[in-house]
Amino acid sequence: MSINGVLTEAAPRRLLKRLGTFGAALATLVTAAVALHTAPAAAAVTCKDWSPWADNYWAPRAEYDWDNGGYGVLRARPNYEPPDGSEVYTVCNYGSYQTLQNGYTHKFVTVQTTWTGIYAGTLSATADTAGVKERFHFACYPANAANPSYDDYCILWAEANHLYVTAEFGVTDPNNTYYGILRARTPGASVGHWELFYHAPGEGPF
Repeated sequence: MSINGVLTEAAPRRLLKRLGTFGAALATLVTAAVALHTAPAAAAVTCKDWSPWADNYWAPRAEYDWDNGGYGVLRARPNYEPPDGSEVYTVCNYGSYQTLQNGYTHKFVTVQTTWTGIYAGTLSATADTAGVKERFHFACYPANAANPSYDDYCILWAEANHLYVTAEFGVTDPNNTYYGILRARTPGASVGHWELFYHAPGEGPF
């Protein structure tokens, strides 16, 4: 201790004890830093453009001319417009999950978890950054060898709500704005044709 600014006999012993504790902590920190520096590098992220089509043979596009909150909604609809990037998605593979970025909006595809009713889980290319709601898990399969005319396809599972992505073909009028909207709303046991997104052999996202 100190009396009037003068160290007593016990003070040096306490100081050395504190320095010893600090030294041990510093050594631990340095060891951890060296281990981090020498740890193997994470797997490289790979990205590839993907232009899928849904079960109606139409490409899911980002609706960039919708207003009232519908901007960027993904919808497999009649291809009235020429290719403009809204039907192309850059798929980046991070190993444990994948992200999609639309070629027209340049935004990440996200799951609208706050929308309700028939629009619950709608996909839209509107996110500036990629978080949990922008993470998907792809499962891609090659064409049926017994019938080479079949196309390769992928199914997408959304990390946001643990459901598979489907294209809504429950309405018969293709001019209905709900027709072909993509939603993450299908449980695994119910995956069918509406959950398949096709591409030509060899032109998949991986």
